[in-house]
Amino acid sequence: MKASPTGIREAFEMSNAPCILVVGSEPRRLRATSKRLRAADYEVLEATDGRDGLRLARERKPDLTLLDDSLTGISAVELCRLLRTEESLAGMGLILLVDAVQAPADQAEGLQAGADAYIAHRLPDHEFLARVEAVLRPRRINKALLESEEQFRAVSEHSLDLIHIVNAGGQLTY
Repeated sequence: MKASPTGIREAFEMSNAPCILVVGSEPRRLRATSKRLRAADYEVLEATDGRDGLRLARERKPDLTLLDDSLTGISAVELCRLLRTEESLAGMGLILLVDAVQAPADQAEGLQAGADAYIAHRLPDHEFLARVEAVLRPRRINKALLESEEQFRAVSEHSLDLIHIVNAGGQLTY
């Protein structure tokens, strides 16, 4: 098996467009949010209720899910709790979309349920997208790091040569 010389920075820059799931019961807001994200070259999935959102998240494993506070049948906070119990979705980002700034107690409930952030719908596009990117950034870096570790493990386990690593003081570390 030949290892790629790609490092963490290169893997970060070369990664495919993140997949974002938008879950909301209000069609106009759902379309508007999806349009903003597609304009920024994100892959966007849409769900019009919590059950469909949970199903799509399980099937497609998006990098990020945006939960609109307009959800009917199940609240965005409750759906957030459900998504956080899914082991296969542990690395997925979660953002709660709200109409306006919420009271600290309301925000605390969402954050305790597992949300990474709150974003108000009415933010200008550049700020909305910057907040989305702020939640995605650590996940991209972690993904690139895991891929780099997998490459190193594959090379070291399948190499016919002796591999050793020494620290700056010349001591064998691996």
